[in-house]
Amino acid sequence: MEYRQPAYEDTLLVAGCKRNDRVAQERLYRKYFELAYRICNRYTPQQNDTLAVVNEGFLKIFRHIAEWEPEKGQLGAWIRRILINTALDHIRSLHRSVAHSPLETAVHLQLNEEALDRITADELLKLVRSLPPVMQAVFNLYEVEGYSHKEIAGLMCITESTSRWHLTAAKKKLRNLFREGQSVVSG
Repeated sequence: MEYRQPAYEDTLLVAGCKRNDRVAQERLYRKYFELAYRICNRYTPQQNDTLAVVNEGFLKIFRHIAEWEPEKGQLGAWIRRILINTALDHIRSLHRSVAHSPLETAVHLQLNEEALDRITADELLKLVRSLPPVMQAVFNLYEVEGYSHKEIAGLMCITESTSRWHLTAAKKKLRNLFREGQSVVSG
């Protein structure tokens, strides 16, 4: 991985945040709020929870800003990782124990292009949000964020086979929800 110099603005914002400068903290919050909201919105089962998770994430960012190492990656990537972990912590707090049997084979979500043309991003988000929180998190981590099952297992404190099970179940449920929605729309 090639080292890239952090943006000058980010360097100044981080320096200010390390000094607990409220203006720098507000600027950092405003600069990364949209990214934070989009990330947390994908993981929270209720839209009402999104802002709470965003704010909890920013509290962690401000508390740990001195730990950011520019040579290990861009500030936005570091913030993104904290926000994803905060959203996962939120999901874990909602569902402390989930027991499922693993399925070893993943079923791919197969929708034809014409069907995808008829669904909006908001409708798709509503379908994903209707999934149980752990299933929703695994789906987002794997399909949206690009994490492997091994990485998901480490992040969520589950086994790789449980991660695969949740992904399979999420895709099956989404297919069924989509079909139900299509029959309601066309019927």
